[in-house]
Amino acid sequence: MRSLAGRIVRRLLPWLAGAALLALWGPAEAATLFDDAHAIADAVARIREGIGGPVRALSLTIHGDAITIRAQDPRDHRHVDEWRLAQRHLAFLQWDKLSGPTPVEPDLINPDLEANLFDLDEVDFAAAATLSRAAIERAALEDKAQVTRMAIQRQVAILPTSASVSRPKGSARQSCCGGSRSSTWMARRARSWRT
Repeated sequence: MRSLAGRIVRRLLPWLAGAALLALWGPAEAATLFDDAHAIADAVARIREGIGGPVRALSLTIHGDAITIRAQDPRDHRHVDEWRLAQRHLAFLQWDKLSGPTPVEPDLINPDLEANLFDLDEVDFAAAATLSRAAIERAALEDKAQVTRMAIQRQVAILPTSASVSRPKGSARQSCCGGSRSSTWMARRARSWRT
């Protein structure tokens, strides 16, 4: 009869050998979603399958190892749900984990939900590689740079449309968004105040 200790060692030996190989191999430098030209589009397609129906998105955030989409519930247009596809890595193994729907309460400047949504079909995910290269070039960092986050959402902004300047001898009004000055005299006076 075999000893109990011998049987335990024989059963654990393959597991211990596997753990030792994983430890020796170490954590691999995992490719990010930004490294593969099709990875972002493929991940969004997986999330789209989970959502079902046409996707009206509030926001889409891409990190190196995850994509999060906040989208209108196709069955109840008053609700927004969050869906997330995360890439998991263990040594040379990689798998994706889809989670959602998780209800979220959006904090909107414009309370009209529909005005904040965009069709996910309108987004050209193939442009992500070009955008990444342009962002790295524009940042002009000394060391090797990489994109770590990209966000897509409809821009809603509240901006001033004009500014008024005054002093005892006159006043001027300047449009902040490319409009003309309210009068030539006031414009000349405003320019002379700067000197």
